[in-house]
Amino acid sequence: MHGQSLQRRVELLEARCRRLQTGVLLSGGALVVACLTAFQSQGDGVLRAQRFELLDEAGQVRGRLEMDGVTPRLVLESSQKGSACLSAGPSASPQREGGAADAMATLTLHGINALGQSLWTEIQVTPDANSLVMDAVFPSVMLTAGALRNDEPGAVLHMTAEEAGKDPFGHASFGATVEGGFVDLGADDVRLFGIETKGRPHLELRDRQEKVLFQAP
Repeated sequence: MHGQSLQRRVELLEARCRRLQTGVLLSGGALVVACLTAFQSQGDGVLRAQRFELLDEAGQVRGRLEMDGVTPRLVLESSQKGSACLSAGPSASPQREGGAADAMATLTLHGINALGQSLWTEIQVTPDANSLVMDAVFPSVMLTAGALRNDEPGAVLHMTAEEAGKDPFGHASFGATVEGGFVDLGADDVRLFGIETKGRPHLELRDRQEKVLFQAP
């Protein structure tokens, strides 16, 4: 009798375990369905959210697909203080100095050097022009194609080279418009050498005090 009673208890315990397992599976399934439903619109099978994150093995966020106001943005970050950001709009906040606030699309590559200084490369599309900017703390390059000053169609390459807290700095610009081309070379804020081919060719040389040394015609 004692053996039969023990066997009955074991059978009852096994039945309870099976019911418990079934309940856990059903509860887990309901939880998954509830989570998916929270991200889905009704009936269209599309997963929706305002932000997704990519985590590395240490649990650090290394990527984000998010909405910044009305701007969709993809941000990827490395463990070496580098990042890449693709925006259907302006630069990511904080914006690069000189970045266009009305940009329709922006690709920004950013890094921090051993001195803690920011390095930028950025491509932007605005309603008026396309631009490529490379900023290595102080030396910089900017290429623009589109509507220039006075809405004149053209393309300009502008380069600047300087050191932190030191003078002078050099700059050079090469450009072309529908009326001709131009070259400007200078130091500090002074245009030392300039050639223009708008209308008729023009050549001008100046010293650092902006005194005209030669001019033709």
